[in-house]
Amino acid sequence: SRQRNVLANSGEQLGISLYQQALKGGLQALARTPTGGIAVDQSADFLLLDLQHPLFLGKSQQQWLDCWVFAGTAQMLAQVWVAGKCLVDNGQHINQDAITQAWQKAWQEME
Repeated sequence: SRQRNVLANSGEQLGISLYQQALKGGLQALARTPTGGIAVDQSADFLLLDLQHPLFLGKSQQQWLDCWVFAGTAQMLAQVWVAGKCLVDNGQHINQDAITQAWQKAWQEME
């Protein structure tokens, strides 16, 4: 018989499994040790989902990560935190203007 969600452990949501595997691979690529959560003296890297986004409506807490992993867009992120600092808030990077200007300059130099 066919088996669905072969990448997830038995009874586990596929989005959660894929996210955890990506997190594990990212930590390995960066030679960082997983902390198992937010801890004192550890880099706080995390994101906050905007649960008011229409694609989350009617979804249970267990379905939020699946929804974001499989149908997600940047608009579904409320905030992105790196090393304890909020870099993206309400869809805008804190250095959005400087990033846009640098991109425009680089693009013009290529023309």
